[in-house]
Amino acid sequence: MAQFATLQDKVDFESEVPIEDRWTARTVYEFLSQTVERNPDGNALTFQITSGPKDKRETFTYGELLGKVTQAANLFRSMGIGEGDVVAELLRDGSDLPRWSDDGDREPDQPASRAGKDRVDPA
Repeated sequence: MAQFATLQDKVDFESEVPIEDRWTARTVYEFLSQTVERNPDGNALTFQITSGPKDKRETFTYGELLGKVTQAANLFRSMGIGEGDVVAELLRDGSDLPRWSDDGDREPDQPASRAGKDRVDPA
């Protein structure tokens, strides 16, 4: 992996090989697959199911993420969803997550719709 100490390092690196030649993947799935080939055990995604400061974080490696993406694609295919179809995922609105006031005080009982108080716990 390239190391950049200065902006000029970045410019020099980008001028060596055009981006079209570096990114040969035509889809996000292909891009993820190529990343797995280079770095299967690297951390790809870290998240928390709940947002408390001591709540457990989950981390997927690139290999695990590709496995989950493939699993979802196979599920969609088994349901008759195919190329050209559109799938939407509905996520909860997060109104039950802790909120923070502008001065940093936690206000866990305030609804998400309260003006100025709709930021998610940054922890």
